[in-house]
Parts: sequence; structure tokens; C-alpha cells
Amino acid sequence: MHPEHRKYYLVPITSTIGIKTMIEDFDCGNENINKFLKEKSLGEKALDELVTFILIDGQKRCIAGFFSSTTGSMEFAEKQENDDFEKSEETFINLAYFAIDKRYQRRGLGRSLMVEFFRLSLTIAFYTKISMIYLESVDESVNFYKKLGYKLQDERKSPEKYHEYNNDTTNMDFPMLISIPVLLDNGYLPYNSNFADKGVNFS
Repeated sequence: MHPEHRKYYLVPITSTIGIKTMIEDFDCGNENINKFLKEKSLGEKALDELVTFILIDGQKRCIAGFFSSTTGSMEFAEKQENDDFEKSEETFINLAYFAIDKRYQRRGLGRSLMVEFFRLSLTIAFYTKISMIYLESVDESVNFYKKLGYKLQDERKSPEKYHEYNNDTTNMDFPMLISIPVLLDNGYLPYNSNFADKGVNFS
């Protein structure tokens, strides 16, 4: 999972002893994401609306990264041959926050954590009508998500397009998504241990 071969543990934020002290030490380089983790992630509203998992460095006992997710739905309109639009509603997993501490960036840890999130999402998709993962990326993370297979919801509104007209994209969000079929096509698999073996007695 990582080049240093040290142990990392992915656990729910609410199950960790001493989490408040660990949170204070986290810095991913993005002020808004840091603020969420430090000031809001353990609040009643966040706990009601989001599920947050933290990646703990077992050696240093600190947070190497985290993600927060929830579910949602969105209406899509697809243009037909007769120029009419066919509307459909898609249910998705919303990756609300995803970050790696600056001390652990550029080590492949972000990709590894995302792969775990893909596996989690695929497992959920087998039991529900989830059809995609949706997120809103900050400017500097768009290319990272693209390398993992995500696409901009509207390619005409990429950071590069805005930069062509000298627009500041520092505080802009860029909607991106990846579908469940694409994840499967790319070779990602769910957690198969979640499925009962044939012949299990449920009585």
C-alpha cells in the first residue's frame, strides 16, 4: 500500500482514542479542508451527515490522511437524436472530503487511499442503486483525480479553460465523477469478504 512498508490503519474517526490531539496535528495544505477536520468533523452536524475515516500511521501514531463521504442524488439530462432531452436521476456516493497530510504527500499514499475508497464504494454499489462517485475538487487536485479515472462533469469548465481568460480558480470547486461500471472496467473489485459463502445457515 505504501513504499515505506510501515503499517497504516483505516478506521472510523469516532472509534479512535485521542483523536482530538491527532486532528490538531493534521495539515494537508488546504485551509478549508484542515478547518473541516479540526473544527467540524466531530460536530453533531458532520457526524449526522457524513462518515469520516482516518488513515493512521501506526508507527508515528498520527493522521496520514482521511476521507468523508455521504450519499446523494442528481438529475441528468441526456440529449436524444430528436434533440429532446431525456431526464434521469442518479444516486451517487459523494466524496465530500479527501486529503493527505503534507508529510505524506507524493508517496503514493493518496492513490492507495483512493483505491480503498473505490473498493468500499463498489461494495456499497452491490447492495444499493449507487451508480457513481461524485466529488467537487479544488483546482490543484483536478489532475490527481483525472489520473485515477475521474472526469470533469463539464469539460468546458476545466481549470485550464478558466486560466485561458486569466480567471482565478483558487476558491472554485470543479465537479467530477466516475461511474461504477468504469471502476469495474478498470479492474477495481469490492470487498468480497462481505458476501456470504454458499451454504451458510442463516437460521
